[in-house]
Amino acid sequence: MNRYKVYRDFLEEKITEEQAAKALGITERDWRFRQTKYGSKLPKVLMTMDRIDNDEITRDEAAKVLNVTARQVNNLMKSWNAGRPIKEYLINRAVSSVKWELRKKFAVEYIAGTSDFETAALGAEVSVRQMRRWVEDLLQAHYGITTKDLKHISLSRRGKMADEIEEREGLEYAKINVLNEVAKGLVAIEEVALRRVMSKRTLKGRQVVQRRDPGHP
Repeated sequence: MNRYKVYRDFLEEKITEEQAAKALGITERDWRFRQTKYGSKLPKVLMTMDRIDNDEITRDEAAKVLNVTARQVNNLMKSWNAGRPIKEYLINRAVSSVKWELRKKFAVEYIAGTSDFETAALGAEVSVRQMRRWVEDLLQAHYGITTKDLKHISLSRRGKMADEIEEREGLEYAKINVLNEVAKGLVAIEEVALRRVMSKRTLKGRQVVQRRDPGHP
């Protein structure tokens, strides 16, 4: 959506007030209010929101252009439904991370004694040989033992070892729940990856505001 073009078309009476509001995703009443609120600054605000959408400008740069704080830019972005596009490489990186965590989850299930190598390998979509290697790596890294040593360890102890490995590997409860949903086909890996990228971007934006906004308490 090009907000500035919508605004120009409205001024040139190419579209009605109703059509402009619909194109901008707001009500007619809100559109009238914003025209009054921003006055002569409206074109610059709309062009800046468009530049943010096109990833041509950062929030800090937008704040300088509009002579407002980073927090106010965030409010404007929310108000005008603007947001920088997500880089493809960030999604790909998050997908790889989720896949790796999913594979570790299945390896940990074998260590816990709740799965065999064939089932774990099938769930992780890898060969049994590769799954054996991952199990071996986890056991060596955390306990200095081999897969064969598991035969002499009780199931209760193996369960505790699995819990400890999950904690040390950063597979906390909430993350495990999501991985279980992925494993059951209830949610796609790509969707989980997108959630993570969006979550990190939101958190980063809040941190930037807190550091740079002099009005932040």
